[in-house]
Amino acid sequence: MNDRFTAAVERAFELGLESRAAVRVGRNGREAVVEAAIESAWRYLRTNMNAGIDISFVEVLAFARERCSGVTAEQVRVEFKKRFKGRWQSTATSVV
Repeated sequence: MNDRFTAAVERAFELGLESRAAVRVGRNGREAVVEAAIESAWRYLRTNMNAGIDISFVEVLAFARERCSGVTAEQVRVEFKKRFKGRWQSTATSVV
């Protein structure tokens, strides 16, 4: 790493554009950071749904991006679809 890169990264930390915790996680930890952000957004959605509060996907995505700015709408959509499917399948009763 050269001095310019280091200075740019330090400036990003100062401006709140990058998280030191996310950097510490390392290369393979990026997926873990994204997953944690999506899980937090899922809990945020479920908490509001359980309270009878309607929130938009845009609000949920913003919540996830507050935790990990690089999370995409597609990542959230795919993971939420898996969670909804799992929830519906686990609560379904079979009629015999």
